[in-house]
Amino acid sequence: MTKNNGGFVLGAIIGGAAAAITALLFAPKPGKELREDISDEINNLMDTARDYADIAVEKGNEFMDVAKETTEDIKINLKDTTESLKTQFTETSKHVGEDLKKAKDDIKEKATDVKEFASVIAEETKEEAAAVAAEKKEAAEEFKDIVEDI
Repeated sequence: MTKNNGGFVLGAIIGGAAAAITALLFAPKPGKELREDISDEINNLMDTARDYADIAVEKGNEFMDVAKETTEDIKINLKDTTESLKTQFTETSKHVGEDLKKAKDDIKEKATDVKEFASVIAEETKEEAAAVAAEKKEAAEEFKDIVEDI
C-alpha cells in the first residue's frame, strides 16, 4: 500500500467507527443495551485494527524477504562481474606481456641485423679504402717513373 492509500484506509476506519458510535448514541435504546452495542462496535473496530496490523506485518515481512533476495542477487552479480573483470585483466596482462616480449625480441633481432650490416659496410669500406690506397700508391709510382724518365 502506498502512503496515500494507508491514510485513506485509516481515515475510513476511524470515520466508520465514529459514525457507528454516533449512530448508537443517538439511537433510542436503553443504557445497558447501548453500552453492549458500543462495546461490540469497539471490539469489531479492534478486530479490524488487528487485522490491518497483521496485514502490515505480513507485507513488511514480504518486503524484507524481497529486499534480502534482491540484495543477495546484487551481491552474486557483483561477485560474478568482479571475477569476470579479474579474468579479463589477467588475460589482457598476459597478452600485453607476450606482445612486449615479442617486441623486445624483434628489436634485438633488428639491432643484430643493423650491427651485422654495419660490420659488412665497414669491411667493404676498409677493403675499398685499401684498394684506393693501392691504386694511389701505384699511380704515385707511375708518376715517379714518368718524372724520372723526363
